[in-house]
Formats: sequence, structure tokens, C-alpha cells
Amino acid sequence: MKKIFILLFLILPFFVNAQLFEGGIIGGLTASQVDGDDFGGYHKLGFSVTTYAQLNLRNELNLISGVSIVQKGARSATKTTFFVTRLNYVEVPVFFTYMPFDKLSFSGGLTFGYLFKGENEQTFGVFDEDDLNLRWYDLSYYTAVNYKISDRLTINFANDYNLIPVTKPSSGNCLSNHAFFSLFIGPSTSICWWNNSLRLTAQYLIFWKE
Repeated sequence: MKKIFILLFLILPFFVNAQLFEGGIIGGLTASQVDGDDFGGYHKLGFSVTTYAQLNLRNELNLISGVSIVQKGARSATKTTFFVTRLNYVEVPVFFTYMPFDKLSFSGGLTFGYLFKGENEQTFGVFDEDDLNLRWYDLSYYTAVNYKISDRLTINFANDYNLIPVTKPSSGNCLSNHAFFSLFIGPSTSICWWNNSLRLTAQYLIFWKE
């Protein structure tokens, strides 16, 4: 884990060219659940941290990308049923931020992820990525509402949700487990997992154009 954090900070200067880009760090808490595991509620707490670069396309429109470490998964809400699913990703987010007001802005885009550690712990033992039939890659959409505290500090409230399932389908149709795809595809014939995460983060600008 320490090596990954060091990598994030080493990558940042290469993302940021003072002539074109601004950049900094986005970090904070995640609250996650896994849709499709028959349990609900954002009970799995974790963190996310991102080093990012920002290209100012217009006064009110920015393009942002970077490298993130994000903890996702699920956790039981009661002591009678114990389980915790831990899904740790390295992600590359790509999204636009539109700021129609002085303090308030909106973001939307995609995140591309690599699962570097996945496991499910329950009363009967611990199961790893192979036991759970997890995909090593991840694709999600990302949306956020942002409030600007100062020229360098912004608070973000975000949601990201899978566009492809976390698990590989054993047979049949898996996409219809997804809230959006089920409207068009119909009933599911294969139960799969979908990451569903909320994020509360602070975005701090370190490098900016003079």
C-alpha cells in the first residue's frame, strides 16, 4: 500500500505542466455497498485518494484526470450475520466539471479501475478473487456535486456505479442486475455484483497557472 501512495505522488508532476494544467489532490471517505449480494446499505467505510491534473477548457468547464486508490465493498449491518467484502482498486478517472455558479459545480465522467486486492470475509472463512470469480478490471460512471470553499479548496459529494459487473457471470444474462440496464434487457438469468459507492472528499489545488 505504501508503494502505491508513493507512486501517486511521483506521477503527479508528470501530469502537471504549469503552462497548460493545474493539479492537486482529492481525498476523503467512501461509503459502499455491493448491489446483487442480497444485502443493502452503505455500511462499508473506506477511503479514496487521487492525484489529478486539470485542463481548463473554458472559464466554467474543466477536464480532469489522474490516478486514484479507492476502497469499495460491502459490510453486514447486524451482528447476527457477519460478512465484509473488501475491494481495493487503482483507478484512472476522466471527467468534466462544469461550474455555472460562483461556488457550485457539477462533475460527470468515467473511472477505469484495476482490482489489486479483493476478498470476502465471513463466518466460514476468507475467500479471495478467484473464489469469488471477480474481474480484474472495472468500469464505472462518476457524478459529483462540488462546493468551492476557496480558490484552492473544494468539497465534493460523489457517486460512482459500475457499468460492467464486478463478478464474471457464470451463465446467462448479467447486465439486467444493473438498475439502468434492467429497464431495457428484462429479468436477469445470472446474479452478479455491482459496486455502488458514495464519496465525501476534499479537493486541494497544489499547482496552478500563474
